[in-house]
Amino acid sequence: MKLAKNMGNTDRIIRLIVAAVFAVLYFTGIVSGTFGIVLLVLALGSLAAWGILESATVAAAATVIEIAGLVLIVAVSHESYATLPQRLPDLLPPFVHAFHRV
Repeated sequence: MKLAKNMGNTDRIIRLIVAAVFAVLYFTGIVSGTFGIVLLVLALGSLAAWGILESATVAAAATVIEIAGLVLIVAVSHESYATLPQRLPDLLPPFVHAFHRV
C-alpha cells in the first residue's frame, strides 16, 4: 500500500518562505509584542506541518550554524585565554563576591 503525499513541493516551498519571513520579522524587531509572538508561533507551526524529516533537517542546520558561531568565537579570542585566570574575578557575577566575603 502506497501512502499519498499530504503536501506538494509548491506548498512546502510556500510554507518555508512564510515561516522564514515570519521568523525574520520577529527576530529583527520589525514585529513585536503579541502579534510578533503569534507570527512566530505560526512560523514554527508551519515548519512542523511541513514534515518531521524536514523539521529535523532545519533543526540540524540551525545547530550546525550555532556550533560554527561558537567555534568562530573561540578561534577569534584564543589569544586572550592565557590571561583568563587573572581576569576570573572580573568575570564572576557580583553576587558571587558577596558570598565569598561571608
